[in-house]
Amino acid sequence: MNNYFFMVPNVVFQLGLDKKEILVYCCLLMHANAEGKAWPSQETIAKECGMSDRTVQVAIKSLYEKDLITNIAKRNYSHTPVKSNIYTIRLAKDFKYGFFVKSIKGGKFGSTQIEFEGA
Repeated sequence: MNNYFFMVPNVVFQLGLDKKEILVYCCLLMHANAEGKAWPSQETIAKECGMSDRTVQVAIKSLYEKDLITNIAKRNYSHTPVKSNIYTIRLAKDFKYGFFVKSIKGGKFGSTQIEFEGA
């Protein structure tokens, strides 16, 4: 990693997450690229967060159920079992008033339309 810090949106602390979920979410944010995708192994997350692999699995499942992340199994090229997951982080900056921002249209000099998921 070339970055020495990463930003955590304030709203992360207003979502009712427990400390383990916050730590795992922040770890995924730290590993995320510009598109909000990250692929650290659960072993790496556990090591960086000072947790057991099982605790990380429980936190990831909870974040998934709360729609803060999605994950796609990533297989290696030799058709063996899954090596790691690709996580898509629902960036907390997109979370407003209990809904995720789906799209923003217009702006600059015209009216702005914001479409929310779950609305």
